[in-house]
Amino acid sequence: MPFIQIKTNVKVNVEDHENFLCDLTNIIANLTQKPYHLVAVSLIDSATLFFGGTKDPTYIVNLIATDLTTDIIKTITKELCTFLKNKLDIEGNRGFIYFFDFQRSHVGHNGHIFD
Repeated sequence: MPFIQIKTNVKVNVEDHENFLCDLTNIIANLTQKPYHLVAVSLIDSATLFFGGTKDPTYIVNLIATDLTTDIIKTITKELCTFLKNKLDIEGNRGFIYFFDFQRSHVGHNGHIFD
């Protein structure tokens, strides 16, 4: 049910894409306490993206999920900033993470909704 999209102006090597996405899937599954097989991830790299008027390394993250609490959001924010610093060498103050908390009944999968 969680979907995370990371958009960055940093170029990620083709061979690193799969590892990046697998690591990201693990992080989101663990932090949202959702099954691994229901986590969707997307990486858009080499984007034309400015932050604070500069083209220095930056990111925009959108995370859509259900059952997000303030504590979960705080933990995810901290972990994602660390992940982006370690994997892409982007400082935490060079982007934003947006959280969208949907009602379970507003998420469809396999011909059904989660309720």
